[in-house]
Order: sequence, then C-alpha cells, then structure tokens
Amino acid sequence: MNDRIMAAPTGNKFAVGNSGGRPPIYADATVLTEKIIEFFEWCKGESHTETRTRTKIDKETKQPIIEDYDIVVWDRLPEQPNITNLALFLGFDSRQSFYDYGNIEEFSYTIKRARLAIENYYEDHLLGDSATGAIFALKNFGWNDKTQLEHSGKDGGPIEHSRKVNYDDLTDEELEIIIARGKPTQ
Repeated sequence: MNDRIMAAPTGNKFAVGNSGGRPPIYADATVLTEKIIEFFEWCKGESHTETRTRTKIDKETKQPIIEDYDIVVWDRLPEQPNITNLALFLGFDSRQSFYDYGNIEEFSYTIKRARLAIENYYEDHLLGDSATGAIFALKNFGWNDKTQLEHSGKDGGPIEHSRKVNYDDLTDEELEIIIARGKPTQ
C-alpha cells in the first residue's frame, strides 16, 4: 500500500475553485491598523480603582481620623509589546507570516509603524537597570553596538605614506642612529 499523499486528480470536486494557499487574514489595511491599535491598548493591561478606608491618629488631638484613599487593582497586568505577542494577537501563526504582510504594498506602512512602535519600546528601556534584553531585541531590529571605520587612500586605493627626510638638517648623532638601525628607505 502506498502511504504517500498525492495531489487531488484533475476534476476533483474538492479542488474546484481552490486557487491554492490559505486565504489572507486581513484583506484591508484599515482593519489591520485598528487591530494593531487594539493590541497596544491591550498591552497596557486592565485595572480598576477601589476605594479603601484607613484610620489614622491625629498627632495634635490624638483623635482617630478616618479617611478614604484609592488604589489601582490590576485585573490583567500590563504586557511588554513585542513582535511575537503582536503576531499572535493578530492571528498569525508565525512571526514570518507577520513579516510577510510587510512585503505587501497595501500593508507595508502599517507593519512598519507597528514594528517601529515596538522598537521604540525597547529603545526606551535601554536606560533601565538591566538593558541586556532591550539590547538583544534591538539587535534583531538591525541595530548594532559597534562602529566600523574603513579608511582608504585616493580613489579608494590603499593609503600611501611618504616620509622624506632632509639629511642636511640632521646632526651627526641623529645620522649615526639612522645608520645603526639600517638603511632608510625613500
């Protein structure tokens, strides 16, 4: 028995009308933009304010004072925006699928702005106590932490060095040192 999977034969009713591939998740850039905005709002977390009561003793009168104060209670903690979270939130099954949408002209601007917003988040975290994770993430965005200088001479060729010594201006002692080191090159 042959266990290989084969393409549907020509005329198969299940293949009719199938142009191949999965249908796109987003057919409109506006819908994608709204969903990305929703993602960044979602990243902020969800909280509510509760009023609590506390009793303090007045320093002068020694009488109890009852006062109310508000506290923020998190229902869902804030989350760090990152490409993987965004891709999952948008319904993609991989980061690559998200990146592929950036290659489609209609979605290119939207995807670039979303990536830039996440990159900005990491950039803001470079000044924190531990910037290692932010540095790693920014390197994945194409940043690097080294400077590479390349020097070249005229028309991109090697740098030429020339040193002309006027032996007439040298003392006898300086001439003897030069002779002891070897014949100078001109």
